[in-house]
Amino acid sequence: MHPALADAVADLVPPRVTFGELVARAVRVLIASPASVWAICACLAALRAGVRLTEQALGLAGEGVAPTPTVWATTTVEVFGGAALTGLALRRWLAPRLGWRLDRGFWAYLALAGLASFSFSAPSLLQIPMEVVLPGAPRSSPALTLLLQTTVFLALAYVYARLMLWPMTRLVGERALGPAGAWRAMRGGSWPYVGAVVLVSLPVMLATGGLGRLLERGLGPPGAWAEVAMTSLGLALVELFAAAASAIVYRQRARTEADVAEVFD
Repeated sequence: MHPALADAVADLVPPRVTFGELVARAVRVLIASPASVWAICACLAALRAGVRLTEQALGLAGEGVAPTPTVWATTTVEVFGGAALTGLALRRWLAPRLGWRLDRGFWAYLALAGLASFSFSAPSLLQIPMEVVLPGAPRSSPALTLLLQTTVFLALAYVYARLMLWPMTRLVGERALGPAGAWRAMRGGSWPYVGAVVLVSLPVMLATGGLGRLLERGLGPPGAWAEVAMTSLGLALVELFAAAASAIVYRQRARTEADVAEVFD
């Protein structure tokens, strides 16, 4: 375990932690992280920006775009590329002894985490007006669309948080938790994790998105690149924060079955 993570969890008392405490500890991990983790953050931002610019060049950006095979292809590259990079960051914190090794545990993590992350594309697909997907259908209500998006996102986020220890144990190469063990170990810890990520993502995305729009207005046409770059940087920072928070939760909750049973008895 990297010293940055060890310091953040040294005085953490299981099994419960508030989302505010989780935010503070995850920020401590990020501040003390090695340069390699920030290089991964830069790669995440470049990946997001590359996908966005590719979609713009192909005319796939914006509202009302039907889910064509090309849209799914770019989404797949973005989702699994992001999962691979965050997996490498998790290894730097949780199992630095494994280095950059792309072993069976890494690929198992990539498959499980990538598929889980892919499910988060569902809320964005709900942005597509029904008359685009089904010609002749009545126009969808923006308020109803937003409500459906929020409901689906929160449901997926909860399930993702309950199961996230499952792929992480394979990535780190420790005792593997199955879905049932991961679900049990995360009892009482899902909403603090989701709340921490949401609490951080809102101001980060507002700040980077707002700065990007200011640059776009100030620079004219070249500013469109700056807007994409700033938004992609914000997404990368949020992803890295979420990974740091999940690393703390992992060290707090991923324990032997006997320990888990003792905690929840």
